[in-house]
Amino acid sequence: MSISFDKNEEIIAKLWFDNPSEIAIALNEKTGIINLEKLSKILKFKAVTNLTIITQSPSKEKIQHQIKVIARSGKSKYKEVEIVNGDLKIIC
Repeated sequence: MSISFDKNEEIIAKLWFDNPSEIAIALNEKTGIINLEKLSKILKFKAVTNLTIITQSPSKEKIQHQIKVIARSGKSKYKEVEIVNGDLKIIC
């Protein structure tokens, strides 16, 4: 699953999980896309954590985004989540 800020032209300044034990983050700084991946391919339980992302707009304004991430076993039905002007757009 990936999270994109590309349409906003926002630069990702910082990001962190409240509980980073089950989900890994890979950041492509050039595209503004964050890829999330379960650390354990066989999750027998759901892992729930909050992802905090601080972005910077073209006008240098800092914007904080809070996303609740729930990782479960199996394949996600979503490929990508885009953040466009503060709204979520889910791409299947």
